[in-house]
Amino acid sequence: MMGWLANCVLLFGMWGLGEKDRRSFQYLALGELLWAVRGWQTSQWDLMLIGIVFGAVAIRNWRKWEASPRSDVPALERSETLS
Repeated sequence: MMGWLANCVLLFGMWGLGEKDRRSFQYLALGELLWAVRGWQTSQWDLMLIGIVFGAVAIRNWRKWEASPRSDVPALERSETLS
């Protein structure tokens, strides 16, 4: 059951990335945390390690993707105006 929940959360996070929503990284980190817990419960240490690593990458990306000073302008348009 936890695997299905983790996949649903990951899918929700990936969908949000397509919408350029910064909060999507938080959903991705949560989904990977659920997979890490699942790996711990079933003694699948490689699954747990992968979940932790991918969760850390999602948190890193969330921190690096700064909030816009003008939240009405999508991130892609801001990057085009800066170059």
